[in-house]
Amino acid sequence: MVNSGSSSPSHPPTRKPRRALSVAVGLAIYAVAALVACGGSPYGNFSRVPDREACELSLSLPNMACEEACPMKVRGALANVAGVRRVDVDYPSRSAVVGAVYPACSADGFEEMMKNLYMQGYKARIVSARTVNAWEK
Repeated sequence: MVNSGSSSPSHPPTRKPRRALSVAVGLAIYAVAALVACGGSPYGNFSRVPDREACELSLSLPNMACEEACPMKVRGALANVAGVRRVDVDYPSRSAVVGAVYPACSADGFEEMMKNLYMQGYKARIVSARTVNAWEK
């Protein structure tokens, strides 16, 4: 070792922070892959959702924090899903009711709605889903 005139010895840089980050990223990728492989998705497990001709969903949006812009963002995120016919958003209760027809009333439709809401920053949850009868349409 060459003495450069300083009193502290020269140490190679530590790589622990990078290693910890790599491990964390690896675990996150593994968790998402395992979830998807088991029939779920990062937005919820909709594998048991039956296909319906028409349905009505009640959603909880607990982190909806803006009274004016948020309801418009929620409506827009849900209206982009094929089959969604109506979206009523209630800011004070942090909830929404979605009226839809197939394909929105299927496992893929439910997942797409949740994905669109998560992409807008909302941690939405389906509180209830029911089949809408022909005479209710």
